[in-house]
Amino acid sequence: MTIKQALQLCKRLVQAGYQADELLLDESAPDHIVVLQAEVMNSPRFLDMHYCLHSGVGMRQAYAMMSYANGLTAVNLLRAYLDPPSMDTLLAILHDYSDSVVELSTYPISVGVLGWNTLFWEVRNY
Repeated sequence: MTIKQALQLCKRLVQAGYQADELLLDESAPDHIVVLQAEVMNSPRFLDMHYCLHSGVGMRQAYAMMSYANGLTAVNLLRAYLDPPSMDTLLAILHDYSDSVVELSTYPISVGVLGWNTLFWEVRNY
């Protein structure tokens, strides 16, 4: 669906009685071109990471294909795929939420509203 088509649909929905502030437009991540999916956390080895390269599927499906890396291997993988602002943000998140796991996906193109190549899906601590 193009942006123009989406706006036309929204207009029709508002005319049909929906409230404009109840509508949410969402663009799916381009998982068919994903280059890195990972869960990253701090550890005594600096970083621990479960990851999948070039899976072509969504994060949930990629879990079954994940490998493990830690220390400099994990850092080098992240630096190879994340653009500089994404890497800086990951390190800032890990600093601010030091006991948490960060879930992310990286693409060969800019994605999201910030225009970086990485989407941070979740920072969790449970």
